[in-house]
Amino acid sequence: MTTRRDVLSRTGALGLMLSLNGTVARAVAAQLAPLLDQLSESMLHDYPDAATTLGLDSGPRAALQGRLPDRSVAGDAKLANSCRSEL
Repeated sequence: MTTRRDVLSRTGALGLMLSLNGTVARAVAAQLAPLLDQLSESMLHDYPDAATTLGLDSGPRAALQGRLPDRSVAGDAKLANSCRSEL
């Protein structure tokens, strides 16, 4: 038979577990944020038209305005090599 004490202790343990998972998730997110920022910037430079579409081609990214990605075979090879090096 489940008692009130059992329910309270299990609820408390569950709450503690969830709060620890949130703490771990925040720590992991903080460590990954610089890497994700770097990858995002790299992708915007590889696809400058996406920066324009997203409205991100101003300020420090103003040089991306009006540019198009290199869709040639050589451009695809350069992009593939860039992706390999980032992974």
